[in-house]
Amino acid sequence: MAKKSEGVTGATELARTLRQSELKNVYLFYGEEDYLKSNFTKIVIGMAGVGEDAVTALDGKITPAALEEALETSPLLSETQVVTVRDSGIFKGSAKSAGDYSFLAELSGDSIVIFRETEADRNNANYKVAEACGLVLECAVQPESEVIKLLVKKAAANGRGITTGAILMLFRGTGKELFRLINEVDRLSMLVPQGGTIDEKCVQEATELSPEARMYDLTDAIAEKNCDKAMTMLGAILADRIPEQVVLAAVAKHFQALYNTCSLTEQNYNIREVADSLKIHEYVAKKYVRQVQNYNKKLLAEIIAEIADVDMRCKNSLLDARDGLMVLIEDIAAK
Repeated sequence: MAKKSEGVTGATELARTLRQSELKNVYLFYGEEDYLKSNFTKIVIGMAGVGEDAVTALDGKITPAALEEALETSPLLSETQVVTVRDSGIFKGSAKSAGDYSFLAELSGDSIVIFRETEADRNNANYKVAEACGLVLECAVQPESEVIKLLVKKAAANGRGITTGAILMLFRGTGKELFRLINEVDRLSMLVPQGGTIDEKCVQEATELSPEARMYDLTDAIAEKNCDKAMTMLGAILADRIPEQVVLAAVAKHFQALYNTCSLTEQNYNIREVADSLKIHEYVAKKYVRQVQNYNKKLLAEIIAEIADVDMRCKNSLLDARDGLMVLIEDIAAK
């Protein structure tokens, strides 16, 4: 019986569904996450037990005749013919212009077609053919928790550990595109001895972090009253031409989060409860709880008011924005 990924979105669960199913003649992997589509394609090729010479790749628009011809080509040194098709577009919109692919339902056991598509419409006739005779998996952009699992697993496969802090720093520095993150973990693994751990220091020293990532370092330094580090980070961020108003907004957001954290800890919320309430990762919640030990709600409210005052005066040209930020950092460090 054919299967589809309805209700299944996590990469780990999708991979389990794929590996536990019987080998199909037709696979459709669609969605925005290219890494999953590429990985699932490799899994199927491995399940089929064929080498690269037995795989025929078709890219872009195809016709039924072109696909049938590819399937009829005798593979080298293999009884199984695998054809991969990328971004054909035959599963979106009306299937009439794409042609008739009903022959996919009649493929013999030694023929496998793997479609990798960005978009697919469940009402599309070709989608229904693939669904009826094969396995359809939606490869959606993964939630943060699933990406963390994948990166931990990748580091372990390389014989290394990786801390949650390092992963979150990679998120901030390189984004959450899986191919890039996986490649970054591979690269960092080469800089850490076998059995070692990729930590925040390793990421900071070996990865070119984005201005947005350095913004997190700045707000952390301000909250931890590390004036020298905060001034250094501010200079680097402004050198990247990040507007002062954007920096002020980030500082305001961070201290509002600390105020909310302080309110929760006063109610005896634990780390997990703080994370759930603020909808943040437990690692970040732990950092906030540590930082609020330097403050109380009254002091945090005063700082938030001071940030708003600096922001208003800068917007009204009553204060130079750079000078305002420097004075703000010094004032917070002195409180």
